[in-house]
Amino acid sequence: MEEVERVESFKFLGVHISADLTWSTNISHQSLLTSCCTLCFNCCTVEDKRKLQVRAAERAIGTSLTPHTDICTGRLQQEASIIIKEPSHPGHSLSHLPSGQDVQWSRGKGTKSNTCSAHSLLSYLFSAHSLHATRETDRGHGRVREPEHKRTADIHAVLRELTASVAEQKVRITFLENENQDQAANLERQKTETDQLKLQSKEQAAKLETEINQLQLQSEEQARKLDTEIDQLKLQSEEQVAKLESQKAEIDQLKHELQARQVAFSASLVEHGGGTYTGPFNTETTLIFKRVVTNIGNAYNPYTGIFTAPVRGVYNFELTLHGHGDNSYPTAARLFMNKELIFTAWEHQTTLSPSASNGGSLLLDAQDQVYVRLWAGARIFDDYNHHTTFRGHLLFSM
Repeated sequence: MEEVERVESFKFLGVHISADLTWSTNISHQSLLTSCCTLCFNCCTVEDKRKLQVRAAERAIGTSLTPHTDICTGRLQQEASIIIKEPSHPGHSLSHLPSGQDVQWSRGKGTKSNTCSAHSLLSYLFSAHSLHATRETDRGHGRVREPEHKRTADIHAVLRELTASVAEQKVRITFLENENQDQAANLERQKTETDQLKLQSKEQAAKLETEINQLQLQSEEQARKLDTEIDQLKLQSEEQVAKLESQKAEIDQLKHELQARQVAFSASLVEHGGGTYTGPFNTETTLIFKRVVTNIGNAYNPYTGIFTAPVRGVYNFELTLHGHGDNSYPTAARLFMNKELIFTAWEHQTTLSPSASNGGSLLLDAQDQVYVRLWAGARIFDDYNHHTTFRGHLLFSM
């Protein structure tokens, strides 16, 4: 007995039937409106259904099409009813599940029993068509036909394999559902934890922001307080500086007044060396007493011979002159205050050494000047003995 040839797919009545019962081949070869496509629509994959392009067909014919799921379900139920009612039909045994319970056909769309019956019916059609094609092939080649009970046994074996495969798929689906539920619960728990962390983070951020604002306010208050204290210290410092300046001015004034009250000078005409005559001159000439013995208060200027009163008060001045006897030149000089003649010292001898002196007390205002001028045509003498002198001092201030 020859072996039956097993093929991956064959064409029966214009329909491509594959061993894995997929509809991809028919999708690429058949029109959208063929009965075989709608009859076995449930065998199509998602990709196959996408290739059908139902919307494009509706636009092409200008009317709406009945959903393929409804057509397929109706035809499967109609065919299954015929098989169940006809005991002599080769597929009548498909109406019984392996447990011995009858299949409950329902008019509802998409139910579990409907789907199982559809797969059973398609399995039967595939097996029947395959056997028919095999018989036809055997007839053409003169092969011996297989016994009917063997073909029935093959169908039952295929059905058992399909049942085991479905059971295995159910177990896997249940496992995947449980795993998905666990993952969903885990994700929900993680989401809850994440929300809690976000809430805690927001609370901490708000707390930190509040603390930062408080610190900023405290810092600003401290800065304002420090600025106020600094301004006060600056003001106090300025007041103290002004007070010190005032005190310094008062001290300087007191020193000046003290120094002004201590005014005294004494000077001679010649600083050093042998005897020297001064004069005669055609006009009166201010005498400069170069040798300064005392100059308390520095009121006398040894470079100009002028005394300047530092304060208002009463001053005493004395003038002493020395000369040699001569018929032509007297020994004479005059004391001036601010260009005003005050006293005159005069002596004229023809022999020996004449001398003359004069002095008095003067009321001077501050910056008044007192000086001595040589009489025009007169002559005086001085040497290392310092005979010719000019002196003065403050008696009291006013």
